Amino acid sequence: MSAPQQPHPGQPGYQAPPDYPAPQQPYAYPPRPGHAPPPGYPQPGYPTHPGYPPQPGPHGAPGYPGYTVPPPGYAPAPPAHVGQPPADPPPAFVLPPGFLAAQAQGQPAPPPSTGPGWWRRNWWGLLVIVPLLVTALGPELPELYRKWHNTKPNERVHVAGGQWASFGGGRIRLISLKRAPALTTYEGRPYTPPVTMQIWQATVEVDVTEDADLEGCDFSVADARGRVFSASPQELNGVDVDRASCLRPFDAPKTGPFTVVATFATSALPQGLRVTVGTELPRYLWLTAPD
Repeated sequence: MSAPQQPHPGQPGYQAPPDYPAPQQPYAYPPRPGHAPPPGYPQPGYPTHPGYPPQPGPHGAPGYPGYTVPPPGYAPAPPAHVGQPPADPPPAFVLPPGFLAAQAQGQPAPPPSTGPGWWRRNWWGLLVIVPLLVTALGPELPELYRKWHNTKPNERVHVAGGQWASFGGGRIRLISLKRAPALTTYEGRPYTPPVTMQIWQATVEVDVTEDADLEGCDFSVADARGRVFSASPQELNGVDVDRASCLRPFDAPKTGPFTVVATFATSALPQGLRVTVGTELPRYLWLTAPD
């Protein structure tokens, strides 16, 4: 016969070993209704329900046995911030002169006085800067002006309408300057410019040898107010027009004149055609159409 089996933990009749710790009691939690609180319940500081016996707390803590009222003159513990210098109080606001009187009379208060302005405080420094600038830049001013003048088309070379002009190692003349005919896009659809835009075309005849400076020319037109409009502007992107250049086309004769058509988008009537070449600056050609 086999020995009787011992019940497992949790089964009726199970006996724990002598050195096995006793089960822990549920501390700090209220017991279920109808059950008496375990010994030592609740822990100090836990809010008890009516009928629960009071429990001893830390010795000398207010509200627990053993607490005594401090004698008169007893200084409580200093707060955490004691020992640090106190913050300076904010400056007192001072009303501007005449503020109260203006308020009593129903008038707007005068603005607060801020003292003399920046210019009045630093006028002497401005007087010193002017001669210093003249002394430092005076000798360089003519050279600076010359460099600026020589990089801009500032000197007009006027050529009568329809006449040949020698410029940049070649010859050039304006045949016509008039409103452009009906234009189309690259897809073949009609192009209608905005009502504020005018499309003009200049027909130019060029006679240039290979590697001449005139091959790098730029075309533009100018109105009566001096406003300049370049050829083939961005406003005409997608429109089927030729890009104007003084380079000899591959299908043109090897020698002799060839024709160039430059297209412009302007907002006013152009007065003439400007031809600029980098090596000829500050000079530029001013060509007018024949009558």
